[in-house]
Amino acid sequence: MTSNASQLTHLLRTRLKMKQLAVLATIAQEGSLHRAAAAQGLSQPALSKMVKEIEDAIGAPLFERSPAGLQPTRFGERLIFRARALLADLDQLALELAAIKEGYGSSLRVGMIPLLSSTLLANAIERLEAEKKHYVFQISVGSTDLLIGALRAHTLDCVLARFPGATFADDLDCRALYAQRSCLVTHAEGLLKGRREPIALSGLTDCAWILPPHPTPTRKAIDRMFLLADITPPVPAFECFDPAVIGALLASRRDLVAILPQEIAEDLSADGQLMFFPVEAQFALPEICLIKLRGAREDPALAHFSAALAQAIRARAP
Repeated sequence: MTSNASQLTHLLRTRLKMKQLAVLATIAQEGSLHRAAAAQGLSQPALSKMVKEIEDAIGAPLFERSPAGLQPTRFGERLIFRARALLADLDQLALELAAIKEGYGSSLRVGMIPLLSSTLLANAIERLEAEKKHYVFQISVGSTDLLIGALRAHTLDCVLARFPGATFADDLDCRALYAQRSCLVTHAEGLLKGRREPIALSGLTDCAWILPPHPTPTRKAIDRMFLLADITPPVPAFECFDPAVIGALLASRRDLVAILPQEIAEDLSADGQLMFFPVEAQFALPEICLIKLRGAREDPALAHFSAALAQAIRARAP
């Protein structure tokens, strides 16, 4: 570490306050000292003084005025990014301490994509409970890109999703968990009534498709499946990755078909309205991964959850 960096480290550790970080994040959000001061319950001179104290500590301006309002400088951008992460960590610390006061071991924030079996997550949590490891769980469901954004913002501890791609994952630690089997799902009385054997993609030209939206890893993989079969990827009638919505759409129209993980297809077809069967193609969905920030210190609660998840996956394997 250079002497300049060492000096800055000392200044930030001894002079920077959490309230100042909250002020910076609010200014960036509001784009105005006046609105930021109101949001923080401060006078504008008091808020300006806090900003000046930070600028004096690092020796650089944090904001500059533009026709669109206050804009962060390069120094401000980095400080605001880190400020938001530190504030999110502080929020998580409050949740963990509150959980411990209530008799739990800690608190974990887990993100998961919709096309992932909730039963698997429930089984992992059951295993933790059986081992007397009681945690408060906050479960967020969303697309891979939104969940990874939340992970980077320190508002999630881990994400269960498909591998997001090498260029997207330079700062991520992705551990493969398992591969999902894919299958076709359609109305039981629809165009494919009575079929049980695998069907070629070329035999689905009369169907209307429900596909995941771009740019999800699953949609990219499905498009690649069509291209490998020398078929132009279809323009979907619906783009959706919510299993409940997909199930309702398939039940309402007999010409619709979707490619889904088998574990989701089994849940949707349980009432007999829908049917599922393999698709005849060299196609594998991208593996489900446990994704964390690279280089982050291992949280014992997260390590316990990861181990329980691995056990639940092994237990459900055929």
